[in-house]
Amino acid sequence: MTNHQVRRTFTGVALAACLFTLVGCSSDSQESAGDDSPTRQGQVVQVTGHFDSCQLDPSVISPGTISFRGHTGEQESVTIFVYGPENGEFNVQLLKLSNIDPGSTKVASVALGTGAYEVECQTGGRNQRSRLTVL
Repeated sequence: MTNHQVRRTFTGVALAACLFTLVGCSSDSQESAGDDSPTRQGQVVQVTGHFDSCQLDPSVISPGTISFRGHTGEQESVTIFVYGPENGEFNVQLLKLSNIDPGSTKVASVALGTGAYEVECQTGGRNQRSRLTVL
């Protein structure tokens, strides 16, 4: 192999690694509103934060990698958390979608095993939680 061939091969590998890092590793990505297609990771839970509720659709899912697609149902931004159990309480933060503005959607994924979880929506200074069941 000549120096030119080695340099060209190394450049191609480096470029592929950079693209994977930029595209494949995002965990808190912005998506356009209204995009309801499932992600590569598997199941999708739609989360809508309101002042008086945190709506999940669906609220019962199968174990595996779950994508949470969050948006606000109000004119204020929402932050969404997924909590796992510890010592009988749901206080282990597994996922966070920060500052989702009205009209926008954010998606993040996490692997969940069988059990109960809680999803919290923080909107307008209020915290509302809903139960997510993984069977």
